[in-house]
Amino acid sequence: MSQLTQRAIVETTLRLVERKPLNKITVRDIVEACGITRNTFYYHFHDIYEVLEHALSFEFERLGESGEEMGEEPLISALHFCITYKNVLFNLYRSIGYEELAQYVKKQLHKLLQKRICKAVGERKIEERDLELICMLCEEAITGALMRVITDPKRTVTPEEADAVIERVRALFDGELSRILEKCEGSARL
Repeated sequence: MSQLTQRAIVETTLRLVERKPLNKITVRDIVEACGITRNTFYYHFHDIYEVLEHALSFEFERLGESGEEMGEEPLISALHFCITYKNVLFNLYRSIGYEELAQYVKKQLHKLLQKRICKAVGERKIEERDLELICMLCEEAITGALMRVITDPKRTVTPEEADAVIERVRALFDGELSRILEKCEGSARL
């Protein structure tokens, strides 16, 4: 029952944040929409920000795991998530600001990128500092592109456009990552 209540709080909060800025939502709005008491809310979460942190982390992890099971790249699943939840992320951006949202997106991408890069490295002998640099550059590029989409209220992305962009990112990312790793391996042997 506790898991169901927690999930109901998360889903309700996401629905509310999709429609209006976070600073316009109260715990009272959430508990009334869920049909629970304030005590129940505070049993599960300290505040609305913790609900959103939990929701977004859970969704990033879930997408990464389910994507792998279906043969989908976890990073691509995360990109799809950001485009799908653009309204939630836009309202979050309006409430907490660009830097804080960008830092959060980077933190989530970092986990997925490390996993993806380590998988791509395989048997190659590449220095740890090079792997961290590659991960940082990818984080910055992808976060920057996502923040551009998220923070522009006029930029709407249809599901078809999102799929086309994601396919293009996949093609570019896979090809470039392989070439970068080859270069790093070559310089490590020198």
